[in-house]
Amino acid sequence: MVIFTPFYLEDMLKQVNSHKVKFADDGTVWRTDTDIKTLETQLQEDLNSISEWTSKWRMKLNAGKTEYCMFSKDPDNTPDIHLELNGLRLTRVKQSKVLGVVLDEKLTFNQHVQYTETKVLRALGLLSCVAKSEKVSPQNMIKLYQSLIVPYLEYASSVWQTSTSVQILEKVQRKGLMICLGAMGTSSCESLEIQSGVPPLDLRRTELAIRECTKLMAKGLNHPLKQYLDKCREEEKVNDISSTPVGKMLMQVYEMETLTETNTRCIEPELTYLEFLQPSRRRHTYWNNLGSSKNRTAEQQIQARKAINQQLHDINPDAAIAFTDGSCRGNPGPCGWENKLHIKAVQEVKSIWKASEKGGTTIKLDWSPGHAAIAGNEIADRLAKEAALQAEEMKGESQEPITQGM
Repeated sequence: MVIFTPFYLEDMLKQVNSHKVKFADDGTVWRTDTDIKTLETQLQEDLNSISEWTSKWRMKLNAGKTEYCMFSKDPDNTPDIHLELNGLRLTRVKQSKVLGVVLDEKLTFNQHVQYTETKVLRALGLLSCVAKSEKVSPQNMIKLYQSLIVPYLEYASSVWQTSTSVQILEKVQRKGLMICLGAMGTSSCESLEIQSGVPPLDLRRTELAIRECTKLMAKGLNHPLKQYLDKCREEEKVNDISSTPVGKMLMQVYEMETLTETNTRCIEPELTYLEFLQPSRRRHTYWNNLGSSKNRTAEQQIQARKAINQQLHDINPDAAIAFTDGSCRGNPGPCGWENKLHIKAVQEVKSIWKASEKGGTTIKLDWSPGHAAIAGNEIADRLAKEAALQAEEMKGESQEPITQGM
């Protein structure tokens, strides 16, 4: 059983002990428990904390518009709970909208499908007016359909695709394609999809769900969504969870693996670029008066060498410092780490970096003024240019380790 209560303001949500998520200026608080009294007590404590926070900052909440919803397999037999905010009792509702997705008490998502149908039919009315009043070609009408209508039909589909009412949307797509192509009323949805090049909705939902699930699989081991997904994978071996959104996605991924012989467990973790490398958005203050490589004076070169020598002097003896050229980017920093042409090389360097830090060697990446007659910087610049020339002559990326022999 889950209870949702929507609130706003990030600082306000810090006062509650329940689970909470935030997006922009919107937030959701929820609790899960098998005991009704425990839910009531804990959530009321959070409401009291929110009331105290608003009183402290002289803000007033509209308690009349604050509601709660209870999610259960048997909501009809789930009694109401007594929750108060600023002395007013909160009203229980049978559905709640979170980030545009309508959640009903049984999480069937049927109400959300009906809500989507209403929005799409309203948009199709406008599209029909365009088709009748303007001389728009069928090709451009299809582009309008894909830009204005399809996003409604696909938004958060990996969550609500378990609904038993999704076939309603197939009829909506058929109506939309008939308007765009000027087809007869007896045309089937399949023929209209082939003629327009618009994929069937069920295939698109499957594709989007697989993409979303593989993104979660690529998360780090400590990511809560990754942990929940792994838990569902284990439960899938014991219980049938295909009726849940995550279970449905896992089933679709399994079917994709069977048909394509793809092993999603071999998906590489997403690159945690900022985990090891966190360049500042602003250059260091010592760089402000050192000019650029094109107009640097002799005196500024001397100051640059002093600044770099000071950096080397202050660093821990067990640490390594690397200088790299970031002048090709608007934000000064290590440009090579975002090179998408040599992903294998980047991953290998990062793995060595991580292993070195685990071994007790600290690696510090810092900026230095270019072309300031600093020996290490000039050598690194020359080697980088030579490597770039060699890379242009290579027909393909070598399968051998990049750092072999280093």
